[in-house]
Amino acid sequence: MQLGIYYIWHVFNIMQKQHSNLMKTNKLSELPLEELHKQKNTLKSVLIAFSIVMLIACAGLLFVAIKSKNFALIAIIPGCMLTMLPNYIRFGQLNTEIKSRNSK
Repeated sequence: MQLGIYYIWHVFNIMQKQHSNLMKTNKLSELPLEELHKQKNTLKSVLIAFSIVMLIACAGLLFVAIKSKNFALIAIIPGCMLTMLPNYIRFGQLNTEIKSRNSK
């Protein structure tokens, strides 16, 4: 059990470092196209990994809520999903900027 918790904590720290590196530069128009593709690929892998971890955590929370008959815990799940919203917004911005440069 402790090994699993340590692994999740380690993965979360890696994703947090990658996320902070991605968010240092907000001006997408100033970045070269290669850097945009690099950020897009990195953010895509972070989103996939974070989504998998979040799905497992929400499934565990749902299991605990049903098992303990404490259905108020289910209300936490949408809030957990909202934590990924800034990453999806950034991913959309990257896609938009790459498409606008490719159309020129």
